[in-house]
Amino acid sequence: MAGEFGMDLPQRMEELLLSLPFERLQGIAGYYLVSSQMAKDKETLIHNILRQATSVNAMKDMGRSLGSKARKFMEEAIALFGLVKVDYAHKITDTSTIQSLSKKGLLFSHPDQRPEVYIIPLEVCIGIPKDELEPKSLLRAFYYYPADMVKRMARTLDRQYLQMNKLQLASTIYLDFIKQLPAFYRGLSEVERLILRTVFEYGRPMDVNELRSTPGLKHMTDGERYYSSWEDPVFAHFTPYSRRDKEISQVTKAAISLITKGLLAFKLDQYSSSGPFFVPNEVLPLIEEEYLKEREAITKGLESRLLAEPPPTYKSYASQILFDIIRTQIAIIGRDIRLTAQGEICDRSLLEMAKLLDRPEDYLRSILYSLKTLKRSDDKRFVLKKIETDTLGLLREAIFESALNGTLARILARWEGWLHLETLMAYLLNHNELFRYRTQLKAESLKGILQSFFLFGLIERGGEGDEVAIRVTPILHDLLAGKRQPATEVLVAKEKPLVIQPNMEILLPYNTEPKIINRLSLMANMTVIDRMIHMAITKDSIMKAYDHRLEPEEIKEFLSSLSKTPLPKVVEEFIGGLKEKKGEAVIIPCTGVIIIKGMTLAGKISGLKGLGIERVEGREDILLIKDTNPEKVLSALKKSGIFADMANKDVLGKSTKPSEIKALLHHAYHDDTPITLTCLFKEVPQDITVWIEDIERDYVRVYDPERNRTRKIPMERIKAAKKVEDDFQ
Repeated sequence: MAGEFGMDLPQRMEELLLSLPFERLQGIAGYYLVSSQMAKDKETLIHNILRQATSVNAMKDMGRSLGSKARKFMEEAIALFGLVKVDYAHKITDTSTIQSLSKKGLLFSHPDQRPEVYIIPLEVCIGIPKDELEPKSLLRAFYYYPADMVKRMARTLDRQYLQMNKLQLASTIYLDFIKQLPAFYRGLSEVERLILRTVFEYGRPMDVNELRSTPGLKHMTDGERYYSSWEDPVFAHFTPYSRRDKEISQVTKAAISLITKGLLAFKLDQYSSSGPFFVPNEVLPLIEEEYLKEREAITKGLESRLLAEPPPTYKSYASQILFDIIRTQIAIIGRDIRLTAQGEICDRSLLEMAKLLDRPEDYLRSILYSLKTLKRSDDKRFVLKKIETDTLGLLREAIFESALNGTLARILARWEGWLHLETLMAYLLNHNELFRYRTQLKAESLKGILQSFFLFGLIERGGEGDEVAIRVTPILHDLLAGKRQPATEVLVAKEKPLVIQPNMEILLPYNTEPKIINRLSLMANMTVIDRMIHMAITKDSIMKAYDHRLEPEEIKEFLSSLSKTPLPKVVEEFIGGLKEKKGEAVIIPCTGVIIIKGMTLAGKISGLKGLGIERVEGREDILLIKDTNPEKVLSALKKSGIFADMANKDVLGKSTKPSEIKALLHHAYHDDTPITLTCLFKEVPQDITVWIEDIERDYVRVYDPERNRTRKIPMERIKAAKKVEDDFQ
C-alpha cells in the first residue's frame, strides 16, 4: 500500500500494524489513519489539521522553539508583512535556517511568483509571539487582541466567518481590512478624524489618559461612567466578561469605532486596561498624504517671510572654531583635565581651560564633544593619544552622527543671506524632509540643535529680541561637501622645537609632538596657546616636577636636549636652587607628623589657622597634625611659601602615644625598631609588637614574633594616623 505520505509496506506488515492499538503504534498508525481519511474527505481533514496547527498555543510553542538566527530572520520577514525576496533572504540569513523554517511549515516559496519570493503565511506573522516589542502594524496588533475582539472587527465588514480559530479569522479579515481602509478613512466623522490626527502627530504610542486630556478632545470626555474605578471603557467594550450598559463619552465611542475599522490599534492588556493607542503602519500612508500636503502649504507661505535685513552686529565662531579645536587638544595634553562619573568635564577643569584659551565655557564644552572620538577615559581623566589636525573631519563626525542634524544642515545650506530665526523655526518644524523626526524635533530641541550649530561655527547670529537672525557660514558648506583639513607636519624631538628664554619663558610651535608637550607640562605651566605655545617655568611648576620624581639634572637634560640654544644659566641655577630648599617641611601622613628642617619654621607653621597643628614640647623639628587631612596641610604650606613635601603614603604603623611616635619616625628613616600595631585590623589582638619586613605596593609584610610567622597586611586596610581606630573597631 502506497499512502499519501509515501509509505509502501508489504501487505502482511500492513495488516499486522492495523491490528495493534494506536497508542502503542504512535506515529506509524497515525500516518495510516490520516491516509485512509484523506481518501474519503480530504477537504475536511486538511481544514481540521490547519485549525489545530494555527491555534494560538501551537504558534506560541513553535515561536519559542526557534533558534536565535531563525527568530531574527522571522522578525525582519514579519516587518515586511511576510513577503521576502529570495536573494534578500539569503543575504540576511543562511540556507540552513531557511530550510529549517520551511520544514516547520513557517515559510515556503511560490514557484509561479516573479520575482521569486519566500512567503510567510499571515497566521504565522500574527501568531509568532514577540511580547517584548510594541506592535507597530495592524497585522501584529491582532496577536494581542482576544478572539472576541477579532469577531467584533469581523462584523464591521458585514461578514460571518465560521469554524475558524482566532489566527485564521484575523488573517482572513486582515486582507479585507487592507482593501477597505481607504473607504473607511474617507468616511470618518469629525471626532474620529481629530482623534486619528492627534495620535498620528504625537508620533509614538499615546496613552489613553493623554489622549483624553488633549485640549481639542478634553471637553468631549464629560459624562463617562463606569462601574469600577479601574475599569477602562475601551477595555470593557472589547472584553466579553465586562458589562457594556454604561455611559461612554463621545471620545470613547469614536476611539472604539476607529479600532473596529482597523484605523487605530492598541496593545490590549487583559489584566488592567487598553494600552497606548497607535496608528498602524498600514494606515500611515493615508494620513501622511493629507498631512504632508498641509505642511507643504505652511512652508510655502513661510518662505516669503524668511529673508531678513543684515543685523548691525553679529557674532560668529566660524573664523576660530577649526584652530580652537587644535588649541583645545593642546590644552588637554598639557593639563590634568578631570571628568565626572558621567564622562563630562568637571566644572573646575572647564573654567581653568576657559581662562587659558580665553573662550566661553559653553563654546569649549561643544568642542570637547567634537573630540569624543579621540578621548580615552582613564582614571576619570580626559586623555588624548594624538592631536587630530583634520578638524573638519572631527566636526563632521560629531555633527552628522545624528541623521536629523544632517538633514537640517542640508535644508539650511539651500538658503543664502540672513534668515529670521522665529520664522525659520516655524519653517523647519513644518518641513516635509524633517517629518520623520517629528517625535524628537520639537521647538525646544530645535533651539538646542541650532545653538550647537552656532557654537560649532556652522551659523552666525545677530540682532536682538524678535529681530534675531542667523546666516549659514562657509564651514557648513565645507562639511556637506566632504572637505578635509590638510595634515600638519609634527615636529619631533630631533628638530629641537623649544626656545628657552632667560625670563623663564619657553616658546614652542603648536604642532610639536604631543609627548614632548605632555612631558614639558610636568615642569612648566602653559600661559598662552596659539600658533606658538607659551610656557613659564615657576617655583610651583618645578616643585610639581619634583613631585613626579624628576631630579634637577633630569629636568635640565630634558630642556637642553630640545632647546635650539644652550640652556640659559639663570634657568639652570633656578632649577638647582629649588632642590636645595625642597623638603623644608616633610609631612609623614602615616603618623600625622611634620618633620621641619628649618628651625625657624616651627612657629610659622604652627601659627597657620584652621589646620590643627600642634607643637611637641621640647622639640623644634617636629609638629603634630591633630585632625586635618595631610593633603590639606601640604596645600596650605605650599600656598604660604614653604617648600613642603609628602613622605611615602604607605602606612608604617599607628600610634596615639608620644613614646610610640618616636619609633614610627625611626622606621620612616629605615631604622629597624619594632612597631606596635594597635587596632589595625580585626584578626590581630589589641596590642601586638611586630617587625615590618617589607613594604610592597599592595601590602605590608610583617613578622609576628609571638606566633613565629609572617603575614601580609593589605595596604588598603592599613589606614593613617588616628582614624584607624575608628575605622576598624
